[in-house]
Amino acid sequence: MKKIKSIIYALLLFACANPSFAQVKPSDDVILKAMKDELARNMIQLRVENLADPFFISYTIRNGKTFEVKAKYGSIIMADEFPLRSYNLRVMVGGYQSNDENFFDLNSLYSSSPGIQGSGIPKENDYDALRRALWLSTDNIYKRAAEQYERKKAAIKLQSVSKEIAALPDFTKADPVKSYTYLQPFNNDRNRWESTAKEISALFKNEPEIHDSEVRIYLFQADEYQTNSEGTEIIKPLTLASVQINAFTQADDGEELFDHHLEYAFLPDDLPSKSELIVKTKNLIEKLKRLRTAPVFDGSYSGPVLFENEAAAELIAQRFFRDYNGLLAIRKPFVADQNALSYVNQRYGESLEGKIDKRIITKGISISALPLLKDYNGKKLIGFSEIDQEGVKPPSKVPLVDNGILKNLLSNRIPTLAVANSNGHSRPVAGSQSSGSLGAGVIDVSVENGLTDTELKKELIQAAKDEGLEYGIIVRKIKSIITGSIPGMDRIIFMTGQNQQKKNLEKAVYVYKLFVKDGHEELIRSVEIDDPSISSLKHILGASNKRMAYNCLMPVAIQFSPYNINGIPSSFITPTAILFEDLEVRKEKRSYTPKPPSVNSPLLSAK
Repeated sequence: MKKIKSIIYALLLFACANPSFAQVKPSDDVILKAMKDELARNMIQLRVENLADPFFISYTIRNGKTFEVKAKYGSIIMADEFPLRSYNLRVMVGGYQSNDENFFDLNSLYSSSPGIQGSGIPKENDYDALRRALWLSTDNIYKRAAEQYERKKAAIKLQSVSKEIAALPDFTKADPVKSYTYLQPFNNDRNRWESTAKEISALFKNEPEIHDSEVRIYLFQADEYQTNSEGTEIIKPLTLASVQINAFTQADDGEELFDHHLEYAFLPDDLPSKSELIVKTKNLIEKLKRLRTAPVFDGSYSGPVLFENEAAAELIAQRFFRDYNGLLAIRKPFVADQNALSYVNQRYGESLEGKIDKRIITKGISISALPLLKDYNGKKLIGFSEIDQEGVKPPSKVPLVDNGILKNLLSNRIPTLAVANSNGHSRPVAGSQSSGSLGAGVIDVSVENGLTDTELKKELIQAAKDEGLEYGIIVRKIKSIITGSIPGMDRIIFMTGQNQQKKNLEKAVYVYKLFVKDGHEELIRSVEIDDPSISSLKHILGASNKRMAYNCLMPVAIQFSPYNINGIPSSFITPTAILFEDLEVRKEKRSYTPKPPSVNSPLLSAK
């Protein structure tokens, strides 16, 4: 139970600065002064005989408050508003060329990120108390980093390392940045959001076919302070308003079924109205009830697959911006021994880095990062960020794929063989921990010669006919990676770490057969879709000429701990539909299927 609570707590949500916040020069900021003074003192005085000296120190403190309400069946089960002050410290020893990071042994398995992070820092703006907390934590992490550096050097001496890897720096330099932008607080309006959560959750009261459900509303606002030994000083506001609606049930054969509706915005007023959320929830309920009685997909299929709407956006997000096999410049660390090597090879998979200047997707499709883009067609993009978590200002555009050819990867200050410098994508991580992780901000996918929805369906039917198939496949929803809740057996799989398998796409929620003969559709369940390979990506038959903006949370890149699922606020601008020429689809393989409840829902008994 303690682990479950820690997981839920780790799912706190947030996003980057709202563009309307005004720039202010701090005149007497106690938090910033304490951070700067203690950092400067440690850079000069922090020394231990026979251990390497620190060459880089960074401090981050997040100061704000949160409001969260959860409701079930028209009743509040939790409502709380509390202050938040958390911190993250990063101390590196050695130098930019070689330091204690980029090294993995089994002692690192449950380290979520370099440094120390937590909430054990004074809540008051007491200069001396803040310095004391930073002093003790800095001393602790320095000794740990220095010891790890010695282990790393000893391990490398016993290994054969290529000249290219040996010459690659462990960390890159960055120009100092000074930027001060304070939060303009907003009113959490507790009564409004409790009423909204109760009314939405009450929609499930008379739905015996839905076994469980929850409505969660989370509002976050904070100032984040960053300083480092290179001279960077940053104060920036972080905000997020979110609504997560989750529902669970089982089919008569025991298959667990799940659906969700997720909304993310910078500010509460940017969320959909209560009436809009009610309509969306009613739609969720009806679709999930239909899914319970849908026929099981029994067999296998190899042929054209059309991804529509949310499924198209999640396809791009999950295939290209998870922690492996995508467009992130992730570097495999040096390892301590064979056991560590086996774990790293399993966890990282195969990077796309070796395919730079080669085709990885159909000609006519381009993908770019637009980190400074604030909105698209009136929708605010939560991936917007002017300065990343390592104090780097990203360019306005980072071309990743140009006309199907891979050109670049999202990067932070840990260089790889193909990407030498950061392009500002150390992204803020959701939750109370003031850490950062390599990940997507705002991603734009553009297509030349897009097709209408009617033309895409005709293409799907024709491609199925050409393969001699009775039907084609349409996918209209894929489970989002982070939903704020973990259903049924997924919770057990997650807690035991079985989700460490190298798979990009989450389970498809709504899948349909589109019959060639007369064009009618049939909803099916128990469907498993293969990850699109590079070969599949090179054979996309078409994409919609309409585009959509989609906000979501992405997982932390290469997260070793199976208990930590913090999220990165990200935005994707994608075609509303993408048609693949050939993907493998089969009946879902489950190692265990729980039986349905032995006794019917009390709602059925009451009737």
